[in-house]
Amino acid sequence: MEDNITSTKSTSKEQAESIFLIANVLIQKGEYDETLEMCKEGLKVDPDDPRFYLTKGVAYLEKGEIINAITEFDNAIETDAQYAPAFSRKGAILAQFNKFDDAILYFDRAIHLDPTDYKTIGNKAAALYELERYEDCLGLYLQVLESDPKNAEYFYNCGLTLMKLR
Repeated sequence: MEDNITSTKSTSKEQAESIFLIANVLIQKGEYDETLEMCKEGLKVDPDDPRFYLTKGVAYLEKGEIINAITEFDNAIETDAQYAPAFSRKGAILAQFNKFDDAILYFDRAIHLDPTDYKTIGNKAAALYELERYEDCLGLYLQVLESDPKNAEYFYNCGLTLMKLR
């Protein structure tokens, strides 16, 4: 009996993984409604996989449905409080609406969970820049440049920050 349960769980995980891969292809092709449907199917198979909620959030974001996107990012966080990409995406949306202090809290959580997520570190630096916390901002941009010294965007932003510190 135990082998049947283990086999069923394994099959469900494999099925969920296949559905997730299809959802990723669809979102990359800009087929957002189809992505949403595929993610709904994936959640029927594995309701504890935060990637489906995150992908739904991204699809809603691309469709301009911000409230739905935020809801899905929150669902991903509720499903797995250790899932860094959900915190990062939620922070990015908050920053878009000039809620920089709140965004930084989400970026911090994402960075704590994944210290090598340099995009999130760069997003936090941008939020700090908007709050005129230039010294903190500069430190983060320098950290990101160490990992990717040819990144023109971070190089430029680092220069802007240095000019503010003069």
